[in-house]
Amino acid sequence: MYFEKFDKKNNPEDKKIDLSWNNGLEKIFNYKYSYDYIYFRLIVKNKSGKIIHGDMYNLCSLVTLKKLLKLCSVDITSIYICDITSIYIGYLCYNGYINVLEWLKNSELKLKYDTHALDNASENGHVAVLEWWKHSGLELKYSENALNFASENGYIDVLEWWKHSGLELKYNEYALTCASENGHIDVLEWWKHSGLELKYDEYVLKRASLKGHINVLEWWKNSGLELKYSEWILNCASKDGHINVLELWKNSGLPLKYSEWTLDRASENGHINVLEWWKNSGLELKYDEEAIDGASQNGHINVLEWWKNSGLELKYSGDALWLASYDGHINVLEWWKNSGLPLKYDIVSEWLRDYELRLGYDKSKLLEYACMENPRIAETFTWWINSGLPI
Repeated sequence: MYFEKFDKKNNPEDKKIDLSWNNGLEKIFNYKYSYDYIYFRLIVKNKSGKIIHGDMYNLCSLVTLKKLLKLCSVDITSIYICDITSIYIGYLCYNGYINVLEWLKNSELKLKYDTHALDNASENGHVAVLEWWKHSGLELKYSENALNFASENGYIDVLEWWKHSGLELKYNEYALTCASENGHIDVLEWWKHSGLELKYDEYVLKRASLKGHINVLEWWKNSGLELKYSEWILNCASKDGHINVLELWKNSGLPLKYSEWTLDRASENGHINVLEWWKNSGLELKYDEEAIDGASQNGHINVLEWWKNSGLELKYSGDALWLASYDGHINVLEWWKNSGLPLKYDIVSEWLRDYELRLGYDKSKLLEYACMENPRIAETFTWWINSGLPI
């Protein structure tokens, strides 16, 4: 007899649990469930070898729980009863099953739980579960994650509950960081007016910038709170193509912090609109060889064309042709050959010579060996051999 899990869309999980031994039930309650998988069914093989699939049951149902206990011949009044583990309790709290919690509390079963109980209830917005724990008479175990996760997921009612609970409030910088990252202006407002200590660092603005949350950045700018930020904000906005974030910071009146990463990563990721923005911004342009090298590595011909026609100083190294060669970007190699720019390919020459030394300078063997090792490299070798360039 086996236990098989299903999610809400009736999709089975791969793993099955054998219930034929007396620890089968314990494995169910101690299984590390995904919160999507809340149903199960029993699978039985009869004497003729035929597989019989049973009905599906909700793992959090009280009726199901009692049936499982009966199925595995567990005597509720026995001292040898199966543990209800902290994993299962955390699962119940996440899904809001107060009736099962109440039944377990009043049963003879040994109840194990940890900080995940209250943390999970807070994470998923279950104020009623928090109330149940508060009045249960049981020891209350929780961590910073209770308030942090409630902030991350936008549960103002959970934050209010904790504030008025009379319990010690535990939280850290994660609360405001994730509220900012997820665009929860109402949560930021709640914290600002809560009268509680505001804990945050440069990550609040960095994460909001990474996600392109202009409204969050505007909120922080107008909040009257100290703004903590580093060069990573403009760097990451450039890397991810967020022109609106760049515009906001440019017009903010705040000191702008950024590094070569701005143009280097924009080039590497193919963001010509970002390159144009920086060129026309009137700001100091910071970049190095990684801009053109990275564009070559990732096959961005349009970026290479942009740099060639930009009128800016062209900075690149031997890595441009080497990385394009190794990643099989023949179109990039063709572009460089026809660009009229000085070609730097000492690294490529050394790479090819290394293969030739191993294979006795036999070009046919070179291609044969390359095909076996990596067909993409073989195509690159063919291009270089036929390029007419001295190698």
